[in-house]
Amino acid sequence: MSGIVLFRIDERLVHGQVVTAWLGHTQAEEIFVLDDATAQDSLLRSIVKMAVPPQVDVQIAAVEEAEELLAELEAEAKVMVVVKHPENARKILEQYRGAALEINMGNAGMAAGRNKLSSSVYLTETEVEELRRIESLGHAVYLQTVPGTERKSLSEALL
Repeated sequence: MSGIVLFRIDERLVHGQVVTAWLGHTQAEEIFVLDDATAQDSLLRSIVKMAVPPQVDVQIAAVEEAEELLAELEAEAKVMVVVKHPENARKILEQYRGAALEINMGNAGMAAGRNKLSSSVYLTETEVEELRRIESLGHAVYLQTVPGTERKSLSEALL
């Protein structure tokens, strides 16, 4: 086991769904927020830390620091990894040396150039290609907003 209980791509990073639904479901004891902008902004770091219950540790790091953080994980750790964009997830997973993971595509809002894949996921063709590249690395990608809601594989969502 890798110590990662959930690897989630969510452009909102840490918010109510992550804290209430996913933390409870996974029993994660720590969250790694891997995002360059958040790592560099003290206000964003404070906001993320305030959103998480005090008994859950939070580490916020730049994407380039992910390899070192993940390499140090112990098998019995219960860590939730959250990144903002599919491209960053792919960059991290290209360096990751643990067992294959299931990658949760959580939230990506409606915007120009994005197509609807589910009620909470809208992606550009470039973002979809990044998810396909993640799958080519041996990781399964699925779309699911919260536990207990419909879960679709990437290929099902693209039909």
